[in-house]
Amino acid sequence: MTEVGAWLPEPIVTRPTDAPNFGVLFAAVPEAILVVDPRLTIVAATDAYLRATVTTRHDLIGRHLFDAFPDNPRESDADGVSNLRSSLERVLSTRVADTMALQKYDIRGADGIFLTRYWRPLNTPVLSDEGEVAFILHRVHDVTDLVLSPQGDPGQERSRTLAVELLALSRERDVFERFFQMSMDIMCIANKDGYFTRVNRAFESLGYTQNDLVARPYIEFVHPDDRAATLASAERLSRGDSVAWFQNRYRCRDGTYRWLCWNATVDECGRVFAVARDVTDARRADEALLTAREELEYANGELEAFSYSVAHDLRAPLRSIDGFSQALVEDFASHLDSQGKRYLAFIRRSAVRMGQLIDALLGLARVSRTNLVREPVDLSALASASIARLWRAHPERCVDVVIESGVVAAGDRQLLDIVVDNLLGNAWKFTCRRDPAQITFGMTTTGRGRAYFVRDNGAGFDMALGARLFDVFQRLHPESEFEGSGVGLATVHRVILRHGGEVWAESECDVGSTFYFTLGGARGP
Repeated sequence: MTEVGAWLPEPIVTRPTDAPNFGVLFAAVPEAILVVDPRLTIVAATDAYLRATVTTRHDLIGRHLFDAFPDNPRESDADGVSNLRSSLERVLSTRVADTMALQKYDIRGADGIFLTRYWRPLNTPVLSDEGEVAFILHRVHDVTDLVLSPQGDPGQERSRTLAVELLALSRERDVFERFFQMSMDIMCIANKDGYFTRVNRAFESLGYTQNDLVARPYIEFVHPDDRAATLASAERLSRGDSVAWFQNRYRCRDGTYRWLCWNATVDECGRVFAVARDVTDARRADEALLTAREELEYANGELEAFSYSVAHDLRAPLRSIDGFSQALVEDFASHLDSQGKRYLAFIRRSAVRMGQLIDALLGLARVSRTNLVREPVDLSALASASIARLWRAHPERCVDVVIESGVVAAGDRQLLDIVVDNLLGNAWKFTCRRDPAQITFGMTTTGRGRAYFVRDNGAGFDMALGARLFDVFQRLHPESEFEGSGVGLATVHRVILRHGGEVWAESECDVGSTFYFTLGGARGP
């Protein structure tokens, strides 16, 4: 291939017998053409181009294209450089000529003042023997006079209107091209023959060049197991339907596959416009999550079976301990002194407490495994039912109870019943030495949002110990003062966490306590 640099000498006089000087011939071409290399360095220009741009070869040769022709600094919205750069980059990547729509691209005059110019450019690649882009021919046609022609002549006015519309259309096209190439998602255009005609840079994430992708039928890049479904989607598109959220695997240059999720539509000419997002990592995460969920469900099943087995195996000896202790008291009372009887009574109470702890732990485990179903729940009704049960169990108590009416929340009815019952039960228990005892259930607004509360005037506790309050088997009062398993508040905490809420307490010793809880979005299955 003749070096383009050989076209650079100034015109010389030749004799008819001399071989043609291609540099001279190129310079004399009547069209305005500029030649740049792949780095966008100017290597040649025709005389017509020099006249059109008010430049000389000395001004241009060896300079970068956009150093020689910058945007007009007086126009903040000038886009000539960016539009031309996008077109040249498309030519370099696709090795196909690119026709630009009408462009406003001002040029700098000899006095340094920018002159208004409108152009119709065409960028054509010159390929080397190896098929690579060696040079780009940037050909322009100056249509400034047509765009800026004075009004009066109907023909000229129509031409001017058309030119202005073309300019607006060109700007819209350039906006599209900019987003097309900038998109982080894969974008492409395909013909009915099954070949891509345009792909954007994001497609190169698979390891191919844009030229590789347009050179072969796109079905060849699809995983063999996904080709039938892909062709079925292509058939739907050919009938004018759209395709959304279709997934298939595309082969990368290194032989691996990536999952792509496609949205596609078709125009009246049968061209397919498609956008894809790489969802490989998301699918792997979903698969890992599914595997973890299955493993967790299996482990929970094993744990549940183990829990019931342990509970059953523990209850049997506890029943024996309690039964034989009672038999000793009944059958051998005459042989036991008062201290022996106290020992046996202690053994029986301990066996009963152990049974209660087993039941409490099983209840806590069930709370963690129960499916959470959200629905509107009347908490006021749950509180009233809980207080009624406490009255029936302790009719001798003197308690002033206030339950705010109409308190409704979204949550699991059975689990929220456990929360309300535990909190009111605690308030009932820790007010047993007050006369009268006071218990209030209601709703309020806190710094953490809408909250529900249970307030009492009971024994209270030291807030310095509050961090232990919701841990299993952590008690802030001796069992000799107030009975309990130490599991109730841990159960409340577990239920509220499953609802995506918070639970906390405010208290003062010998004054009383207030327990608050909120209900947010679900945090677990």
